[in-house]
Amino acid sequence: LDLNDDGLHESGIFHGRDISLNLPGIGFSGSGLDGTAQLNAQLDAAGHLQQARLQAVVQRGHWNLQGWQAQLSDASAIHLGLDADAVDHGGMAVGLRWIDPEALRFDGRLQFDARGRVHALSLAHLNLDLARAWAHYGASLDGTAWAGPLQASGQIDGALDWRASGWRALVL
Repeated sequence: LDLNDDGLHESGIFHGRDISLNLPGIGFSGSGLDGTAQLNAQLDAAGHLQQARLQAVVQRGHWNLQGWQAQLSDASAIHLGLDADAVDHGGMAVGLRWIDPEALRFDGRLQFDARGRVHALSLAHLNLDLARAWAHYGASLDGTAWAGPLQASGQIDGALDWRASGWRALVL
């Protein structure tokens, strides 16, 4: 930690084994998670986030986000990156990279205004193996009212670009 007149800068590398956590405010929980993360963050003197970078590898475990569950095997490792930057008028730009070599890869970016409304969404380098992605991330939805029993196969490659004014591109 580095605290000075300009604010706070924090950085570090964290290792965890058999982590369990519950974040009810965002509907996220996890158990049995193993992983390593590197975090760098800068807050201004008023405590507002100016910039954050997170690189992580999660191996093994189970997580639940708003009822959507995923089970990671001991053999799988998910690499993820999260970048957040303050933008004009109190907004935030957030980048997310997700690499599950067996099932899903993407690189995306969201831009929010100061009220939390999404103004832009882009997703590049989307690569999805439907059968494996359903096994990793969708099996908890199987048999629900909206998903029904689903069998999926094939690959999807694509990109999308959306702004508050409408779609700019959707390529599959």
